[in-house]
Amino acid sequence: MSIELVPRPSDDLPAVPVQDAFAVLVCHDTGHPTVRLTGEVDLTNADTVSEAFRALADVGEQRVDLDFSGVTFMDSTGIRSLLEGIGLGLDLRIVATSPRVARVLEIAGMNAILDTQQSLAG
Repeated sequence: MSIELVPRPSDDLPAVPVQDAFAVLVCHDTGHPTVRLTGEVDLTNADTVSEAFRALADVGEQRVDLDFSGVTFMDSTGIRSLLEGIGLGLDLRIVATSPRVARVLEIAGMNAILDTQQSLAG
C-alpha cells in the first residue's frame, strides 16, 4: 500500500452562490403539501423532484402546491419531473415562480396543463 500526499486545494476556488444551491423542501403549512424548490433544476437533480412527487403520491396526497420562486434555472428535465407528478395523479398547482421559470413553463406549454394561483410573471 502506498500513500500519496497531494497539495491542499487553493482557497481561491470560486464558491457556489447560495441562491444556486439546489434544495427541495416539502411543507404542510396549508393543510396540503407545498413543494418549495430553490436553485437550479436540471439533469443533475430533477430525479430528486420526481422522488418528492412519488413520496407524496405514495402517502395519498392529491393536491400539491409548487413554489418555484427560488428557482434560478429549469431545463426540460424539470418539465419531465412535473409531467411525472401529473402522471402519478397529483393535482399540481403553481403558487409562486420566478420570471425565468415562468418563461420555461410558457414555452413548454405547461400553463395549459398546470393550475396557477397567481400570475406566472412572478
